[in-house]
Amino acid sequence: MLNGPRRPSLGRPRAVRGLDQFDTPPVALDPLFEHEPLLAGVPRVCEPFCGKGNLVLAMRARGLTVFASDILERGCPDSAVLDFRTMIQRPPGCDVLVSNCAYADAMGHIEHALALRFRVIVLLLKLSFLCTDERYERLHPRGHLCRVHVLAERLQGMHDAAHIAAGGKEGSQSQVHAWFVFDRDYCGPATINPVSIHRPAARMPWDGNSPALRTGVCEQCRKSYEPQRTSSRFCSGTCRQRAHRRKLLSVTPSVTRAPTEVFRYVRHADVPRFRAEGWELLSALEGTHHGE
Repeated sequence: MLNGPRRPSLGRPRAVRGLDQFDTPPVALDPLFEHEPLLAGVPRVCEPFCGKGNLVLAMRARGLTVFASDILERGCPDSAVLDFRTMIQRPPGCDVLVSNCAYADAMGHIEHALALRFRVIVLLLKLSFLCTDERYERLHPRGHLCRVHVLAERLQGMHDAAHIAAGGKEGSQSQVHAWFVFDRDYCGPATINPVSIHRPAARMPWDGNSPALRTGVCEQCRKSYEPQRTSSRFCSGTCRQRAHRRKLLSVTPSVTRAPTEVFRYVRHADVPRFRAEGWELLSALEGTHHGE
């Protein structure tokens, strides 16, 4: 039963879905704006597949002017009804497009956006968009794909709105998504950048904007490692135990003052010999049988 109320919202054939409306959870924007340098300082954005306005409202909350439109009226505030493929010019003063377009004809939308001379085109697509012979011929030879920000987590909460409105059951996300960034002025290979929805500011150690990792040298094995505490001296519990057992190092820094005198217990018969060597009796023992 293709349109039954308990059918998962993902995976239904296009003939049943009709025009797609998979509204994007706005949390998907956080890692994009954190990591994409081409969006830094951008004042105006075009969103031609706005749906009910999840991305539009989130970008407006960031202070951007968003020109929103969709092929149907779907409830997005301050939006126009417009088929993107019939758009003949960009919005005034706007050369950046950010959207989650219909996946089935994403390649056609990219080509139309380039024909309209958008400088930057950012689309949320399935990671598998990188594949297929058709895209090998139509997408990669242009060289405009400069970065792919791959979401580490599955983007939950993105469902077929029409199916849910008809009483359908929400399904869990089975696809991996990524932000595909196209730069009209770029020609070269694309960079793959892993990003996280839950930790949008997190960066890989090789990222040029990542803070330098602290490194230390284990006092036992002399290998480099990343300390978890500033007082760390060993790379592992094994090295800590080896250092203790071999008495090569003190396992913990001493906080006790080193003694200035040395005491030694000896047999009574050996007292004269130790006195001859310069040892002195403990004053506390004078007058006792220990001091005789």
